[in-house]
Order: sequence, then C-alpha cells, then structure tokens
Amino acid sequence: MPDLIMPESEEELQFHETMLANRASTEGIRILPDQDPSAWKTHWGEPDTAKACYRLVYCDGCGYFVGDVGYRCTADNAADLWLMVLGDMRSEGYGSAVLKQIAKEAAKNGITTFRVVLPADHPDIEFFRKRYFRDTESDGERIVLTAETADLTRCRCEENVCSLSGHKM
Repeated sequence: MPDLIMPESEEELQFHETMLANRASTEGIRILPDQDPSAWKTHWGEPDTAKACYRLVYCDGCGYFVGDVGYRCTADNAADLWLMVLGDMRSEGYGSAVLKQIAKEAAKNGITTFRVVLPADHPDIEFFRKRYFRDTESDGERIVLTAETADLTRCRCEENVCSLSGHKM
C-alpha cells in the first residue's frame, strides 16, 4: 500500500511542481480558469487536518513519490479533494488506494463528503465515477462530483500496489 507522507523538506514541497511539469502527468488535462494548480500551498498548506490535509504519495516498492493528494474543507462536513498521480504511474492502483486512505483521514476529522470539480471534458471523470463519486452539478463547462467518505473507506479496491510488482487494477 502506498504511504501518505507529510512533506517536510523543500525538495518534497517541490514535488507538486515537478508533477505539473511532467508532460505525461498533465497531458490531456485541462484545469478550470479559476483554478491555479501552482498555488497549491495556499490551498493545501493548512496544518490543521480538520481544515485541510496535503500528503505526498510514496511507494515503498518503487522507492519514490508517485503522486499527491489533499483535501480542503469548504463547508460543514464537506471538503474539496485533490488527487494526482504521476502520468507513468497511472493505472497501477495508486489512485484507488490513496482515495481510501485520504477518506479515512478525512472521516477521522468529521468530513463526510468529498467534492471534485473538473472541466466537463476532463479525462479523470470516469476514474471518480467508478469509485463512488456521483455527478451532482454540471453547467456544460464544469462538472461537480461528490462521494461520501464512508463509501470510499468501505470500498474493496486493491491496496497492495506497486508498479514494480506488475500489479494492475
């Protein structure tokens, strides 16, 4: 299972920017005009995990970071979710395992609902739909998907993932 690590060094803090610069990680992904992925520190850097949580995704088997995940409270018991896996590490099961882990962390802090806001043509919409997220809003340009953290923590997704083991979801 991948580990969720709180970034501590400047190099670890820069991992998010490294992912954004990785063409395989961002190819085909379009963000909404009001979202600035490079401003993640102001959105996810809250030390109180009841308000926000940001973690790097580390794979012991691979020996390096493979993604990042975070949530930020937006209302009572609800939070916006961020999840990104390096492009060459996608389809290895990391996203599913990390969703379950971050949902457990959020639930411990009283968060019952995750919300993801994506462009309507975003390639990762199906990933979320296959993992308990349901369409709750759409205006043609953006789509809002929500999921209950309780559903995510009870999912039967494979947790023992490592790209070196040949695991595929």
